Amino acid sequence: MEKLEVPANAPYAMLSHCWGEYTPTKLLRATLSSMKRGFGVHELAKTLQNAVAVLQRLDIEFIWIDCLGIIQDPKFFWENKFAPMSEIYTNGVINLAATAAPDGMSGLFFERDPRIVAPLRLDLKSTDDPSILTYYALDSELWSEGIENSPLN
Repeated sequence: MEKLEVPANAPYAMLSHCWGEYTPTKLLRATLSSMKRGFGVHELAKTLQNAVAVLQRLDIEFIWIDCLGIIQDPKFFWENKFAPMSEIYTNGVINLAATAAPDGMSGLFFERDPRIVAPLRLDLKSTDDPSILTYYALDSELWSEGIENSPLN
C-alpha cells in the first residue's frame, strides 16, 4: 500500500474530533485512489471544514485527521499496524480539538455569551475598615463542564 506522506520537516496540524452519530468522509481501500486525486473541502463535515479554514489563516498546509489518514475498512484497520498516535501528535505543530462538538457536523465554533467566562468583579468594603477589597469570582464548574466532561473527552 502506498502511503501519503507529508514532505520532510513540513509543519502539520492534527484534528481531534468526535465522530458521534455522523459518519464522516473516511478513507477506505475502495476510495484511496480517488481520494489521492483530491476532493473539495465542501465534501467534508463542518468540523473538518472549520479545521481547514483555521489552518489557512495560520498558513499551515497539512493536517492529519484520523478518518482521512488511516484506512477505515474494519478488517484492514485491525490487521495492520499503524504509527502510534504519540508519533503523529509529537511531530505536529498544533492540535485542533473540537472539544464541544458531539459529531462532525457541529463544527469547531459555537456562539456563546462571553459573560459566562468573564470573572465577576466584587469590590467590598468592610464596616470596620474604610479600604475597598477587590475579589474576582469565577464559575468553579466552567472547566469541568466545558472541557473535562465535553463530548470529545
